[in-house]
Amino acid sequence: LFRSSNSASKIANMKDPVIVEKATGYDKNSFQGEIKDALKSPILSDEEIATLKETIASTQKQEVEEISLDEIDFAVLQEDVENLLLETVQPSIKITELDNDNKKRQFAEIGKDCHSAGDTCAFCGNIVTNERLQKLEKYFSSSEIDKFTKELSDKLIEIKNYENELKKIIIQEEAFYPEFKNSISKILLKVDKNKLKQQNLLKKLKESLEEKQKNLFDTVTYESE
Repeated sequence: LFRSSNSASKIANMKDPVIVEKATGYDKNSFQGEIKDALKSPILSDEEIATLKETIASTQKQEVEEISLDEIDFAVLQEDVENLLLETVQPSIKITELDNDNKKRQFAEIGKDCHSAGDTCAFCGNIVTNERLQKLEKYFSSSEIDKFTKELSDKLIEIKNYENELKKIIIQEEAFYPEFKNSISKILLKVDKNKLKQQNLLKKLKESLEEKQKNLFDTVTYESE
């Protein structure tokens, strides 16, 4: 009885951590009753005991912030991109030496922005005339081309925004109490797997659109997995 009374007193007087909320009502009978209840309970495994010890030793966790993301319909997004890749525009004027040769078109468009009238062409060494520059400007600029270029840019911005949203999904296992360790680990594996899959798809769609920006006059094939 003395041991029971002494143990009950120690438990009631513990402050860090507090074991009994109403210490004045905790006596040897309360202590012995808890022992009986404990003996009726299933025996804990070593792993369960270790987890409970970790929980007792852990500091109070901050409330986990809720992750809020715009829902992405990847099927619709992929269809939008594929349609843009198949769409083509036509130059407003004809330059025979550029027609049906995308590499020459890309070279001419870059050269147009690198030279001014009177410059010596870095490729052929001839003088770049104002007339030639104006002709190239008309070739690469029309309301149809400008509209399509903006559509591509807008879709790229949309995809990049989705990529940034996915980067924000960071869940730390340490943010949860030890008792949830196993379930959280399984959830995080699923989250990381889905996140990687979505990131890869967005990257592929983005690269396809960037390729399309270089090939406004030709179709680009999207190869789905």
